[in-house]
Amino acid sequence: RTPQIITIHDLLPFHYPSLLPRWVPYYEYFLPSVIKGSTAVVCISEFTRQEVLERYPKIQEEKLKVIHGGVDLERFHPCPPGVISERYDLKDYLLCVGEVRPYKNVENVFRAMELWPDGPKLAISGKIFGVHKARLENLARSLNIENRIVWLDYVPDGLLPNLYSEATAFIFPSLYEGFGLPIIEAMACGCPTLSSNMASLPEIGGKAAHFFDPMEINEIAESIQKVCEDSKYRQTLANRGPKHAKKFNWESSFKKHMDLFEKVLN
Repeated sequence: RTPQIITIHDLLPFHYPSLLPRWVPYYEYFLPSVIKGSTAVVCISEFTRQEVLERYPKIQEEKLKVIHGGVDLERFHPCPPGVISERYDLKDYLLCVGEVRPYKNVENVFRAMELWPDGPKLAISGKIFGVHKARLENLARSLNIENRIVWLDYVPDGLLPNLYSEATAFIFPSLYEGFGLPIIEAMACGCPTLSSNMASLPEIGGKAAHFFDPMEINEIAESIQKVCEDSKYRQTLANRGPKHAKKFNWESSFKKHMDLFEKVLN
């Protein structure tokens, strides 16, 4: 029989079935048999490995191998200032990147911003439209922070490293991630990173991020204020980021995959 290796990124449909209703039966009934028939299963984090073992207890544990993803370090690195401030007329901003699914938890960052009226603007990049954007805009208005939210919409890929590099800090309030690539991208660019302490994020962020409980509004507000006002602490995080990001390079990930392929084939 031909050896088979599969990769599992996360078990998101079990946590948010209403978001991915068609995928729930696949994960519930089909994936266990795929895993059973596989020679090895790559999990992109130890967190995902543990979730797989808990959800499918009959799996042989030795099949599951953790191989972290990587970041393109030739692309994501500290950039000289000026590009974003000139193109978007934007300075002294807190950055939030990504789509706005409910588990991304952007709402709680809005609520935290209300608690610190003198805090920075929040720049949100990514395509957000329709009901998602309307809901967030309504929330911003109700909190009286609408003038502090900057909707960047789609930012060209080539400008993302600049966007990270020029931000005062990057905030990632997600409730669930199998890996959490944006925090590594931000760190690679020397951007001080504030991250949720849930799911895989403490594993991926290590000692290079400032962690907070994403369900505690006061704690998020205090974290933002701490990183924005304490320049020494902010610089410490900025210095730790690129060193930590180097642990997550594609060369290392590629080598681990190739080693696994050779082991399986032999």
